[in-house]
Amino acid sequence: MKLVLNILIGLFCLTSAAAQNKISVVDGEQNEALAYAHITFRSLSGGNMFKTISNESGWTTVPNDLQKPIEIGVAYLGFQYYLDTLNENEDRVIRLQKEARYLKEAVVSDQLHRKDQVSCVNNVKVISAEMIEKMAAVTVKDVLANQLNFRISQDNATGSSNLSLQGISGQNVKILIDGVPVIGKIFDQIDLSQLNLNNIERIEIIQGPMSVSYGTNALAGTINIITKKQTGKKRQLGLTSYYESNSSYNLYGYYNWSGSKLSGQLNAGRNFFGGWSATEADRTWDWNLKELYFARGQLFYKIKNWELNYRAEFNHEKIKARGKPNVYGERAIDEYFYTQRIDQALQLNGKFKNKISSQTIIGINTYNRKREKQIKDLVTLKETPSSNIADYDTNAFQSFLLRSTLQKNYTTWAWQGGIDATEEWGQGQRIKNRKQQMGDYAVFGSAQWLPAKNTELRMGLRAGYHTVYKMPLIPSLQASKTFLGRYNARMGWSRGFRAPSLKELYLDFVDANHSVLGNENLKAEHSNNFQMGVDRKWQKQNEVFKVELNVFKNIINNKIDLFITSATSGVYQNIGVVNTHGINTNMQWNTPKLKQQLSLAYTGLKTEYNGLVSNGFLWSPEIQYNTSYLIKKADVHISLFLKYNGKVNRYTFESTEKAAQLQKINAYSLADLVVSKKFKKGFLLTMGSKNILNVTNVASTITSGAHSTGNGLSIGTGRTYFIKVDYTWNKK
Repeated sequence: MKLVLNILIGLFCLTSAAAQNKISVVDGEQNEALAYAHITFRSLSGGNMFKTISNESGWTTVPNDLQKPIEIGVAYLGFQYYLDTLNENEDRVIRLQKEARYLKEAVVSDQLHRKDQVSCVNNVKVISAEMIEKMAAVTVKDVLANQLNFRISQDNATGSSNLSLQGISGQNVKILIDGVPVIGKIFDQIDLSQLNLNNIERIEIIQGPMSVSYGTNALAGTINIITKKQTGKKRQLGLTSYYESNSSYNLYGYYNWSGSKLSGQLNAGRNFFGGWSATEADRTWDWNLKELYFARGQLFYKIKNWELNYRAEFNHEKIKARGKPNVYGERAIDEYFYTQRIDQALQLNGKFKNKISSQTIIGINTYNRKREKQIKDLVTLKETPSSNIADYDTNAFQSFLLRSTLQKNYTTWAWQGGIDATEEWGQGQRIKNRKQQMGDYAVFGSAQWLPAKNTELRMGLRAGYHTVYKMPLIPSLQASKTFLGRYNARMGWSRGFRAPSLKELYLDFVDANHSVLGNENLKAEHSNNFQMGVDRKWQKQNEVFKVELNVFKNIINNKIDLFITSATSGVYQNIGVVNTHGINTNMQWNTPKLKQQLSLAYTGLKTEYNGLVSNGFLWSPEIQYNTSYLIKKADVHISLFLKYNGKVNRYTFESTEKAAQLQKINAYSLADLVVSKKFKKGFLLTMGSKNILNVTNVASTITSGAHSTGNGLSIGTGRTYFIKVDYTWNKK
């Protein structure tokens, strides 16, 4: 009897196991299993929900306790989101299709499980190649000017762009290309107009500190520019020409090829801007002439589970600033700035037999900037080099990066550990002792755990040694939770650390319009960041509606800022404590033909200048609205991009008066209209108008006591019209 009972129990268990239907997730093109895909089961009758991930073989089972019909959703990084209904007991193979709008590799987000944006513990924004194409953007500056919480302006004297994020200046934003930091800052800001978007796959943005993963300079956020890798085509050739009515003429092209083991890319081009002025009072420009040549080459070698990638990039830029004629009108002094970047990176990605993934990056960057003056004969147009030695200046910077990580994913947890070593050198006549060096060496680790259904926790820690400053332990803690079936919530706290740069410490930047002095007595910045967010998505057939709400708070101690000593000069100083906090909301509605996005932000800034002033929070609003409509029969996209930047109030400090000054920057709006049409045989025509509202300068006033002075903040070159022609040739 006992034997019969055991047999019956065994048969019952076997039958129950067989009744659990198997769900397999595979790559729709390669037919390879996708491990650790995020799978959601939700009963349409009872509302109960269950979340899991596929195992290392790419499959899982349908829970028996969910009443049918069951809605199944599958998310996997780099693929379209899958949503369907299970009505009967059945095994199903889900073939996911690749989607450019998702990340292929979680480089910036640094997630331990491969995920889409919704599932990330960090708040990651992805700007896809498709969106960049719709915007007709030429440089990274063009893209970020339209993004929420970003403010972009222009320094006309140097020809560079200035950036702020969440009310924090750009020296606290880390900019990477394929995970390698970009060096060569002017006033400690990267010139975004030097970063061309030719053959770029996407831009990833994290707002908030990423110091655990990327160390110093990542207090406000991180921007990673991801270049295109293999295209799936054996050969691909592209050519783009661009004209804009503000004297911009651009031409660039690329060639990609793919083999079974060896693949590669080559691309090169030229961006030319002929200078622009609102008036023609004299021969000077409001926006100086700028000419940029760039080239990039990449090689990919793949063998089994490993891929070796080598990238080399070259940029050469010339800026010409024309001077005013002398009193007789026959001579003027023109100033030239020459900038050269050479970036190299070697990257090895792969997986060991024990399923431990590895990534190693070695990066070598060089940056040179040269300034010279020429005496221009306005009669013969001949140029003669200036005989004054003070009219010439050269600065050079080099950096070396070694970053290596190991990580392992399990069913309910994952870990990552790594090393990060950075060396930077600077040399030039205006650098103290003509040469300076700085090093940053660290180890870091993080662990991600799923303690309960629909719940994730992540903890990180970084410990390191800095050659100039004492580096504290840098921890972080994030959590995410899915509740009530459709709501995704995330929250996090992290510390940040930023050591002053070589330029802030040792470089005296002097030209005809600036005299900015370094300060080797600067203290390092320390910060705390808090973020919370929740989103909800509704999806019905081909329609998706999503609402997102986020709040943040940043506290930066020993914030470094420029103290004004005269109309054209200043020195870097620690100003005390800076607080920013804000709230953002984002709404998206997407259909096959119409895509709309409305985003609102309200950001407050509070600054304490070492006891000299402590003001309340000064608030500034932002509104972003983007829409795109597809005329399917004609294959025409019509896109509108709007961005309202509200009035900004902030305090600056003038050391000569030992008092704070209230700076007021007026509100302004930007609007672009872009129309694109695809033709047969690989042609794409894009045209439209940028800066439709004709914004040039925005009024900026500074008040100190009873005195008030006014100046303009350069935003754009007025309303322009453009046309862009792309040609792509593919051979499978």
